[in-house]
Amino acid sequence: MRCPQTTTASKRHCSMVLWPCQRSSDSVATRSARSLAVSGWSVRYRRRYRLPIPTPIAVANESAGDTQAKNLFSLRKATVTNACDPPPDLAHCPTARGRIDRISLAVAQEKTFNNRCTRKEQPMQVFLTVAASLGLTALFSYINERFLHLQQMIGLMLLALGLMLVLMLLNALGISDGFAQEQAFVTRLSLDATLLNGVLCFMLFAGSINVNIRTLGEEKWVILTLALGATLIAAVLIGFALWWLLGLVGITLGLMFALVFGALISPTDPIAALAILGKVGLPPRLEAIINGESLFNDGVGVVIFTIFLAVAVGTQQPTLADALVMFLREVLGGVGLGVVAAAVMHHMMTRTSDYGTHLLISLAVVSLGYGLAEHLEVSGLIAMVVTGLVVGNFSLPRLLDTQRAPFGTFWQAVDEVLNAVLFVVIGLHIVLVPSEGLLPTATIAVLVCLAARWLSVTISLSGLTAAGALEADRLGLTNLLTWGGLRGGLAIAMAMSLPDSPDKAVILHMTYGVVAFSIIVQGLTVGRLFSADQLERLLADR
Repeated sequence: MRCPQTTTASKRHCSMVLWPCQRSSDSVATRSARSLAVSGWSVRYRRRYRLPIPTPIAVANESAGDTQAKNLFSLRKATVTNACDPPPDLAHCPTARGRIDRISLAVAQEKTFNNRCTRKEQPMQVFLTVAASLGLTALFSYINERFLHLQQMIGLMLLALGLMLVLMLLNALGISDGFAQEQAFVTRLSLDATLLNGVLCFMLFAGSINVNIRTLGEEKWVILTLALGATLIAAVLIGFALWWLLGLVGITLGLMFALVFGALISPTDPIAALAILGKVGLPPRLEAIINGESLFNDGVGVVIFTIFLAVAVGTQQPTLADALVMFLREVLGGVGLGVVAAAVMHHMMTRTSDYGTHLLISLAVVSLGYGLAEHLEVSGLIAMVVTGLVVGNFSLPRLLDTQRAPFGTFWQAVDEVLNAVLFVVIGLHIVLVPSEGLLPTATIAVLVCLAARWLSVTISLSGLTAAGALEADRLGLTNLLTWGGLRGGLAIAMAMSLPDSPDKAVILHMTYGVVAFSIIVQGLTVGRLFSADQLERLLADR
């Protein structure tokens, strides 16, 4: 018989437990469902021997019209996390208290088992993800070297992009159903986590230790004007132009999120510039201008991105003074921290002779310095660039050849491996970009970004020429800086880090379209559009 104090409210109070005094009219199917819901041993047995695990709702549904069982056991076994206390009007029932004790023990055992499995699976997932990334990169590098003969970074991205497109096509045709696994794999390679909070510091340091700081100093006004003025002008032009043009074709994008996209796409990517344009064969002065701009305009882009994003999501409304303070803190703080980190590395390296110790010192200073920059809320990008410039130009020349050669070889290998993996990951990320509306949105974004880049560079170089700080073929230099202004994984990482919103899908379309066009089309053709003689004549001799 049923407990006379059982009420409808008490049943609702505990949706996971049928008390013994409530089950006089339960069907056999309902009892089976209840037994499965609280039996940790049954679930563990089936997991161990890889047997299918039926769910309580599947068993309960076998009893037609048994609505109570459906309501009480609709949660699957994976969501069983706690046994609730007995309802207040059943607290007097000793059978109920004994029942809840047994349920609590079973659920606790199940949680312990699940936690152990999770702790074992997570490190293995990380290892398998890294191993698969390296395996794909090595395979694509072999195919490119053996058959395609393209520039390595471009070939790697093309092969990764092609692989993902083939898999997506097979999934659309119903030939393969592994699309979810592909997305899960690429998600674990998340660019915003691995690049912004991981390997970027090592890539920037490795790329900047080989840049001649004296040549940068000779072109300091050109570099500063492009890094500050051209980046800010391009961000604003891109934002307003896209907001207007996308509205004309019926694509909704808020003005502030359009400016956010302008901020993340306007800086040229230092990794792409160093990896691709560094192998085109530019004259030293041109190479210094392009590399210098790409290395230093990230701080400006990140500050603008942060300000526009704060306004877009409504967290704060920064004033012009707030923006200026944020900019000075990011840039000047990054420069200061970079100098301090370089001084620490210089002091330790010049007082030791073992090259293995030098490598450990450099790895420690770079990783800890970048982490400290994030803690102090200054630009870690600029800090690592400054550290690399100072160490490469002042510390390494003081080492013996037997010490300097292994150091340079190690960081060159780090740079090449991380760059190769990065460009493969960029190609794989097409699987995370929503496909609906990709082509028209990306096409408009590519055209707008090229036009805004050309206008911003023209305005900046015109000011330098008028001030007498630059003597050059202004049109030719503008065309080179426009077509050679490559974007890379940094832009995709910032786009991925945006909060979920309807505007994020549009921004992902535009970002991936611009990055893919920049690396593949511009990267493949920049060396063919400008001959060596043309490049030599762009800048007047000093």
